[in-house]
Amino acid sequence: REDSQKQEAKLSAMETERAILEGDKKTLEGIVQDVMIKRREAEANLETLRTEMTETKQELESAYANSEERERAYCALKSHLDQIETRAFETEDQLLESRCKHEDMRKERAE
Repeated sequence: REDSQKQEAKLSAMETERAILEGDKKTLEGIVQDVMIKRREAEANLETLRTEMTETKQELESAYANSEERERAYCALKSHLDQIETRAFETEDQLLESRCKHEDMRKERAE
């Protein structure tokens, strides 16, 4: 009978240990599932960040290209303006010269 009680106590202890191990197993499975979910979320976040990075790079490259185009357009317009100013000064000089000649001719006629 004492043997039987020892066997029952041993069996009860084994059942308790098995229950604890089952609990531990479930806890570990839960932890593994949480880790897998977080990993999938991190992968999705990483993909989103890569997409945003690519889009931002494209926007930056486009803005840089646009700034280069604006710079070229500015330089072309500035050059054109310089040419117009030069022609305007030349025309103004010719006009003054013409007025002076005209004035000189009038003086000569008057004499």
